[in-house]
Amino acid sequence: MSNLGLHAIYKLLNSYSEVVCERAFWERENRAEPLPPLSLESQRPLSDFAVLAFSINYELDYFNVVQILRASGIPLYAADRDERHPLIIAGGPCIIANPLPLSPFFDCLCIGEAEAILPAMLPVLTEGIGGKRNKLLKELASLPGIYVPLTHSGTPVIRQWASNLDDFPVASTTLTSDTELGDLYLIEVERGCNRGCRFCLTNNAFRPMRYRSI
Repeated sequence: MSNLGLHAIYKLLNSYSEVVCERAFWERENRAEPLPPLSLESQRPLSDFAVLAFSINYELDYFNVVQILRASGIPLYAADRDERHPLIIAGGPCIIANPLPLSPFFDCLCIGEAEAILPAMLPVLTEGIGGKRNKLLKELASLPGIYVPLTHSGTPVIRQWASNLDDFPVASTTLTSDTELGDLYLIEVERGCNRGCRFCLTNNAFRPMRYRSI
């Protein structure tokens, strides 16, 4: 809940008058007893939403995706879903680095940073979410940085990134005392890493190294 990426996307989505973004988290207790996850703000089941967006930060999150969809009564595979189900999308470091392991489960995957992708993606979603799923997926696939596995023709999807971080201020939008770093106000001052460790997703997913004006 303290993740600054989550705070940034939550603020950005809710800045649009036609969008209501809520949050949901998968707790350890849910794994032992698979209770249907509910949104934090309105306590609605996830199957009630038009779009579900996952942030995939670690490889072990792959298993959480499957458990959340199962617990929510949503078909696991994108090919088995239609207009009755939420559109399932994902982004985050693991998706940027390699979207293929999760491609059967997602309708579309965001290859790049949210600030560079969402401004073009949101109008397509808001206008097409109530229509035919195949038409919406085709329109999404035409956008830079969007990988739609079911319709992908093999053309490489180019990673998108925010060239000027000063255009997108990132800081804590909520302070929650019951979470990690809950007593701190967080601010992003740089993105990426200049060390170049081959095993690290931060270096590979968020290059080039960028700084904010302070």
